[in-house]
Amino acid sequence: MTYPLAGWDMYTRSDPSDPRFVEYMAELQDGREVRLLMGELFPDGGRHFRARVDQAAYALDAAAPEERPRALAHLDTVLDAIALRYREVHTADPVRVIRLWIGSVPAQDYRGPASITRRLLLDYETR
Repeated sequence: MTYPLAGWDMYTRSDPSDPRFVEYMAELQDGREVRLLMGELFPDGGRHFRARVDQAAYALDAAAPEERPRALAHLDTVLDAIALRYREVHTADPVRVIRLWIGSVPAQDYRGPASITRRLLLDYETR
């Protein structure tokens, strides 16, 4: 019996869609803007937590108008937790606003950083 190497779907396939990402920026009380890094805020589970927050952001982005309030309420809860954690770590300058940006990298026609698009998904004012 021969090994059915050619019969197995074991090779990757190119995904022609443009990769998307969520960027988290915080406007602090003093007016500065900083990138929120989940791994620094949540060192024991930042990567997993980041994936969950990204899912919530993508769900809001794709939500139909009638689903948007529920998706927004879920994301608000998560963003509030991020703001509280930032305040615990950086007591002198807490977050005032969290801005979520949805970005896309053109996979087929990449021409450097200028070809990456970003659009504002949400301005979340912390409590």
